[in-house]
Amino acid sequence: MLIVAQPKTASSSLLASLGDVLGWPAVQDFIRTELHVWPAFQKDLVFPQLGYMHSDAVDTLDADRVAKWAAPGYIFKQHVLPTLHNLHILKDTPIVLLTREPEAATQAYLRSMGPSHIKLHTQFIPDLITEMQIFYDTWKAWSDLSRTTVLNVTYMEVTNEPIETIQRIGDFWHLDLPEFVEGFELAKKRYSRDHIKREDAKKKKAVEKLKRRRKKGRR
Repeated sequence: MLIVAQPKTASSSLLASLGDVLGWPAVQDFIRTELHVWPAFQKDLVFPQLGYMHSDAVDTLDADRVAKWAAPGYIFKQHVLPTLHNLHILKDTPIVLLTREPEAATQAYLRSMGPSHIKLHTQFIPDLITEMQIFYDTWKAWSDLSRTTVLNVTYMEVTNEPIETIQRIGDFWHLDLPEFVEGFELAKKRYSRDHIKREDAKKKKAVEKLKRRRKKGRR
């Protein structure tokens, strides 16, 4: 089952919450092995700034990958670029389209980048804003033409009405959802490869620290 997410839409939180509710693996499929290799490969991309930011933001998807994303039993969240090729190959796949007003999404990007990163890449921010607008406009226009295969969900719906939103998604995918427990909240989750590496490094450091303590206690 596939969520096509505009960046900075709380998509990782929605993905994790759906996985928790259904008991299914919730996955982001990292496509390119290189990340933030910039600007060497950019000139060949339709969306160079988003391609720089996200390893799954690629111009050309293959049929095998799309079939994997659409299969039941797993939930995938991907930043699928709305190129003509990608739109065509996904035309028969039921997708949840998660979007956010482009200006707000871009501001969220800038907040996450931090002052030093913004200063370094100031000259490219206008291109990022443009790409975010094109991403939003193109996917929304496509969804208007594909009403039976696309469910539109917004960032505000996910963050303000998580239970209702997840129930809408369940209905769209024809899934039997369990009863929500009282006090259910959207999972707080970030799902980027850099973030996962940092979290794995923290866990490894904590394990090593615990081993040192145990070794010291045996002396």
